[in-house]
Amino acid sequence: MSAWSAARAAATVLRMCWVQARPEVQAVFALRFVVGGLMGGVVDPGRLLVGAAVWACAVLAVYLVNGISDAVEDSINKPARPIPAGTLGAAAATRGAAAAALAAFPGALLVGPRFLVLTAVFLVLGCAYSVPPVAVKRSALGSVAVVLAGGVVTYLAGFCAGGGGEIGPVLVPAVALSCWMAGVGALAKDLTDTCGDRAAGRRTLAVRWGPCRVRLVVVGNALLVGVGFFLVVLWRLPVLVLPAGVVLVGAACLAARVGGTPYRVYMRTQHAAHVVAVAVLAVELLDR
Repeated sequence: MSAWSAARAAATVLRMCWVQARPEVQAVFALRFVVGGLMGGVVDPGRLLVGAAVWACAVLAVYLVNGISDAVEDSINKPARPIPAGTLGAAAATRGAAAAALAAFPGALLVGPRFLVLTAVFLVLGCAYSVPPVAVKRSALGSVAVVLAGGVVTYLAGFCAGGGGEIGPVLVPAVALSCWMAGVGALAKDLTDTCGDRAAGRRTLAVRWGPCRVRLVVVGNALLVGVGFFLVVLWRLPVLVLPAGVVLVGAACLAARVGGTPYRVYMRTQHAAHVVAVAVLAVELLDR
């Protein structure tokens, strides 16, 4: 094989890895990281950029591992994804995940020891979620706990790369938006994946309780997070009132069944809330 052919093959595998790891999910992880970074003050923009690149590698690795472990479910739920479709082999995806994880560590070390620890924690959480014998994805409570922890760690990593400082304010969006991810998004996703999850032997709430009860839980959690986040930012962090308002509107749309499936409303809401948060935090940072 010529060098040109090898390069093309490698580029194809990389593109398939990117698609398998769900670009829309990678985008929102990047936005979470940037929100944390802006709340950290962006003391050194170069350090923040390196940190963002490291985190992108870590997220890619975690979601590739998840895609490999979800091959049975995805063959039913998401057959067009590269692994179940056969356009990306499990061996190539494993090599891609390993390469992405290894690439993360030198950059993490450049950012700093605390950031290195957070990177390692995120990778361990990703493996614990997907890889036997732990594979907490098989447990409804375990899945929610790991998703929640992974979200919080992402905001803290951005905060650390941005320069740090007083940690209290960043915990408000970190906890609230991670609860949105774990208590709303994770359960809403299960509603769309019931057939494959049941075939793979997973005991998600959607499998155990049925879609009607889980939809009520999703709506209840969304309203709790939306109202709670909005009230807390009004009290302690008014700069985030606009993104909190977006989350509240998203929760109301879920309750009213407006805007599509619960998972679609969840995704649109979290993307919009993070884009608005980045905008208002950037403006505040420029005005200092």
